[in-house]
Amino acid sequence: MRIYKIFIPLILLTIFCPHLYSQTDTIKNKETINEDKAHFILSGGLSYQKQFVGELGIIYGYSTLGDACNPGGLIGLKLASEFNFTSNNFFIAPKIGGQIDFSIFGARLNLIDYTNFNYHDFKFTPEIGLSLIGFIDLFYGYNFSLTEKRINDIGTHRVTLTLNFDPKLWIHRKK
Repeated sequence: MRIYKIFIPLILLTIFCPHLYSQTDTIKNKETINEDKAHFILSGGLSYQKQFVGELGIIYGYSTLGDACNPGGLIGLKLASEFNFTSNNFFIAPKIGGQIDFSIFGARLNLIDYTNFNYHDFKFTPEIGLSLIGFIDLFYGYNFSLTEKRINDIGTHRVTLTLNFDPKLWIHRKK
């Protein structure tokens, strides 16, 4: 029984942290980006909620590629706008939110103001799902309505695919 207490953590560390047991190039480490500085990250996506909706925005936050036992991720505040692609029943939706991605998991909280220029339909939308270190997100969310008047073309359930273009990480990854 005692031998399991030693070998099971050792095996888990070996599987999930392979860089822990390898040497690093000290010259390469001097070229790493400063992960302590917040920066702008471009974001675009597509979601489905009764119809396809596009999204464009920016994230102001922190991101990292990770290292030994730290798989990397993204955290920040997001300003974006959603819009549908149909000319009839057109709506636009400015939104503000917070996003966190860690390894293969991610979450986002949004406050969205859907408007068709006649009504404002405020929604609180938590989302959770899969992420690729913050580069690509696939989230499921639920729109909680905060107002009495609702725009019928907006669904309560949504699936969102988002691409985050972080120039610092994409340039660093190429080296």
